[in-house]
Amino acid sequence: MTDLNPASVAGPSSQNSLNTSQSSGQALSGLADQFDTFLTLLTTQLQNQDPLEPMDSHEFTNQLVLFTQAEQDIKQNENLEELISANSQAVTASAVNYIGTTVEVDGNQGNHLGSGFRGSIDFDTPPAAVDIKIQAEDGTVVYEESHPRGLPDGEHQFNWNGSTLDGQNLAPLGTYSVITSAQNAAGDGVAGQTKVANTVTGVEMDESGVTLVMGDQTVALDRARSISVPGL
Repeated sequence: MTDLNPASVAGPSSQNSLNTSQSSGQALSGLADQFDTFLTLLTTQLQNQDPLEPMDSHEFTNQLVLFTQAEQDIKQNENLEELISANSQAVTASAVNYIGTTVEVDGNQGNHLGSGFRGSIDFDTPPAAVDIKIQAEDGTVVYEESHPRGLPDGEHQFNWNGSTLDGQNLAPLGTYSVITSAQNAAGDGVAGQTKVANTVTGVEMDESGVTLVMGDQTVALDRARSISVPGL
């Protein structure tokens, strides 16, 4: 008898999983086509069998069991797809709540939406001298602070209010960079880890997860170091 194995429709692992390249609907359709062909062959063979030497029904039973198992696996996968879709929608809906919050991330890029941004720098070793600047993409400096006597251990906080360097005007909205120069007593450079708190202006969702949109930059949610609500 021709072997119409449901494994060719249900997937590569003995009917326990679907091929990732096809949907549940396509798999069910393919299984139905094969099952119809199987029944046609079975009926034809039964009609033409030798009454004195009837065929062993064991193989027919095995085929029927395989088709039933395959159909059940496809249905389970279909339910799983629906569950994943529902969970994805819930995650997306929840991600919308991040819009308007302040998220601190590693990096030196800050989005200025009208009120500047805050951040921090954590030095590997206490620096003997430090200069911190915030500048626009064209190199214009809008904020600076100098510590010629160095800084103590720990994280140093800074806060730019969004004004120009003279404090008279609001700096153009956009993305700004935090530039840090630090040296030890011997004049060697001291490395520091910069974190900037940005306002979330949107969210994106794809197969890799939730991405936070903050002005001109995007950051994966798992890169967030802290999340806060302004005013609270």
